[in-house]
Amino acid sequence: MPFARFETVPEAEILGQAILAVTQSINYEMYRHLFEAGLKAYGFDTTIDPEKWYPLQMLLNIYKSFYDEPNASSNLVAVGMKVIEASPFPPEVDSVQKAVETLNYIYTVYVRNYEPGTEYEIKVISPDEIQIVDHTHFPHDLIYGYMFAIAKRFAPKGKHIIVTREYLNPENPDADGAIYYFKTK
Repeated sequence: MPFARFETVPEAEILGQAILAVTQSINYEMYRHLFEAGLKAYGFDTTIDPEKWYPLQMLLNIYKSFYDEPNASSNLVAVGMKVIEASPFPPEVDSVQKAVETLNYIYTVYVRNYEPGTEYEIKVISPDEIQIVDHTHFPHDLIYGYMFAIAKRFAPKGKHIIVTREYLNPENPDADGAIYYFKTK
């Protein structure tokens, strides 16, 4: 079932700790005004409490506002990379495959009250190729940042991982998810 980007049920929430990555991205100053305006529109001040739950729709609206400015794609990729860099993976997660297999668990730690079916489908095609189908509501560029950071963080020594993306609905990418491929070279 397709789920549109940037839209979720009203009761869906995201933990403040996950939102903090937005403020820790290398590009934060480029979109700080959008982030702070989005928080204020929902009645929050600009200080994020890592232990508090916030409306997921608020964060999705903030991400959507990025597209009103230049560099939206690179800003969202940078945020996605920061989310993965800041995520504490268990010590046993020491490969790309193990890292992507934790994506749904990480999603349930940071997001609650979301619709069933808005997660990731993970398929190991071969030892050198993994496919992830993204059904979340997050922007594609943010998810690409997650995938790129996983490849960078967990690539085997001496190997290069190529991450590619294919939209499930190429005519209207935001109407549905995307498939991400990890190929080890």
